Formats: sequence, C-alpha cells, structure tokens
Amino acid sequence: MRISSNYLQLINRILTEEPGKPSGNSQKATSKEEDRKELSKSITGLQQEMERLEEESGPDRAAQLKSLSEKIEQGSYHVDSEKLAEAMLKFMGKI
Repeated sequence: MRISSNYLQLINRILTEEPGKPSGNSQKATSKEEDRKELSKSITGLQQEMERLEEESGPDRAAQLKSLSEKIEQGSYHVDSEKLAEAMLKFMGKI
C-alpha cells in the first residue's frame, strides 16, 4: 500500500504538534462553520429525497413499511434465512 505525500505530511504534523497548543490554523473556526453548512445542506437534500420517494411509493407501500416497522419493534418479525441466503447469492452473481 502506498501512502501519498499529503497524508504523510498530515500525519507528521499531527505527531509533532504539542497537545493543547493551537495548530496555527486561523481558519479552523471558519472551517467548522463551513462543514456545518455543508452537512446541513446534505441532510436537507436527503430529507427531500426521502419525501419524494415516499410520495412516489404511494400509501400502500407506506402502510406496508409501517406494519413491518411495528413487527420489528415488537420482535415478531422473523427472517426466512433460506430466502435471505438466496437473495444474497443472487446479488453477488453466484446464482
């Protein structure tokens, strides 16, 4: 495995920094705020996509998912291991 020089520089910087000492990166607070904004945008996008998929699937699918969720919570949902194994093998291209 080959480690790029960027990663080596980062590792070296982490190892040579003193604990509790500022890293000298004045943009650290700004970077955290930008990360929060980006994460917030991603979450919003995921929520919108989930809502779109729920609308497309219709009320029958929503009822089916709710029933399944309740069975899982109650502990009454059981997986057919043969069907699961067959689906896994089919997905992997073994069948």
